[in-house]
Amino acid sequence: LTEISIILTIPAIIFSFWGINAHVPFENSSYGVFAVLIISAILSLICWLLMRRKTYL
Repeated sequence: LTEISIILTIPAIIFSFWGINAHVPFENSSYGVFAVLIISAILSLICWLLMRRKTYL
């Protein structure tokens, strides 16, 4: 359960940064939400693979 919460923390941090009232990348583009989704999915996958490689999962 701890491993899942670690992996899900990455998208939570990215989306919370996206939601603040500051200038963020992709905020004026029509594909910005999809770009953020893809970036968070890739980072979560990398974190999962690293944890899997170090036998934490």
